[in-house]
Amino acid sequence: MDLAGIEPATSWLQTMYRVPDRGRLPLQERRNDAIFGPPLPHGRRLATIWAADLLLTRCGREGHLVLTRRSADALRYDPVKGGRQVAWDGEVPGFGLRVYPSGRKAWVLFYRNAAGRARAYTIGPYPAIAPREARRRARVLVAAVAEGRDPLEERRGARGGAKVRDLAEEWLERHAKPRNRSWREQKRLLEKHVLPVLGARRVVDVKRADVARLHGRIGERSPTTANRVHEVIRAMFEKARAWGYLPEDAPNPARGIERFPERSRDRWARPHELRRLLESIEAEEDPFLRALFRLYLLTGCRRGELLSARWEDWDPDTRTLTIRRPKGRGPAKARRVPLSAAAADILAGLPRFKDNPYIFPSPTRPGRPRVNVAKAWDRVRTRANLDDLRLHDLRRTVGSTLASAGVGLAIIKETLGHSSTRAAEVYARIASEAAREALERHAALVEAATRAPDREEGAA
Repeated sequence: MDLAGIEPATSWLQTMYRVPDRGRLPLQERRNDAIFGPPLPHGRRLATIWAADLLLTRCGREGHLVLTRRSADALRYDPVKGGRQVAWDGEVPGFGLRVYPSGRKAWVLFYRNAAGRARAYTIGPYPAIAPREARRRARVLVAAVAEGRDPLEERRGARGGAKVRDLAEEWLERHAKPRNRSWREQKRLLEKHVLPVLGARRVVDVKRADVARLHGRIGERSPTTANRVHEVIRAMFEKARAWGYLPEDAPNPARGIERFPERSRDRWARPHELRRLLESIEAEEDPFLRALFRLYLLTGCRRGELLSARWEDWDPDTRTLTIRRPKGRGPAKARRVPLSAAAADILAGLPRFKDNPYIFPSPTRPGRPRVNVAKAWDRVRTRANLDDLRLHDLRRTVGSTLASAGVGLAIIKETLGHSSTRAAEVYARIASEAAREALERHAALVEAATRAPDREEGAA
């Protein structure tokens, strides 16, 4: 920020409108100084109020930005820049507002303890904590650091009585949301299976027997779900040691538990089921839902990939859709999905809304994408009498069709966006089945030729 223009303007306001040189004033007092100054025409008075707000509120020490609700609301995470992004406050050194890739914002204080180690202290979330309150808490922490104390270590020491629900909440916000595309499913598993049983327990009191008992109980109904719950608990308690909920040498209560054997799901829409499925999709009233389900069947994209797609990602000239999906920190990874003519026609027929950049806009939230299509899919599969067909099975249908046509696993991997060919190996069985059927037809032709009389011998 250019201080050359700020200092004279601030001095001019202080002189002309009797704004005393008292540093940053409370909002109402600052505005009163501007409003009740010398008489001015109405337009000049409004300009005075605006200038006082801008110069005396927004500019703190050395002209740095003093964070307000308006400036905090305007902050957005820049995926191109990536990494840790913090808007620093102009009044308290080391104090700022951190913006996460998920859009979450939290007040933080960076400092060095008496040993010289860098520390990052999370004060709390925004907008739950207002800028003024967050700044007040930051000043208290800075004073504690000046006395030789380490606020982060003190908080970690006080966490011995923290509950599992507290750990789960922090794990979702600090770890799962910024890093995992499947964080919503992880949250659902926690809320449905873990928190009702362990949520009120102290973190330090959770033992391996508790996790093993929960794992076994869920496994009686769904072994796969039990294993997913076990993975979430194990990951959560790994962070519990790093974040001070547990001593660093404490054992992870989710380790050493035997997983249930899993069988990979190989359900997909068979050729004789496709007609019923497509007729049921066409029965949906919402044109966006009809287009969405048909595109799932034509592209093999994941649910979230299509729902988060923007019009700027669609290139009608090359008939490609760019899938942008952030994975961990840093710039988002992207892949280009080639579309068939049928898929391109579907996109070309969809309406666009000026105030919404998403291809599949939310019907209730302006400017946001559609999020949940579970109820609509339940209607589709019920009408088609395909109750066991999941939405993700449409993606598997694309892979099975490509495998049956003789497409190699490497191309299937690239088409579906698998991170490795191992994930696409499920389609190798389908390809072998198609090859077996072809060989059976070939054998039948050979047998038929063997049984048929030789024409030359008959002629003799």
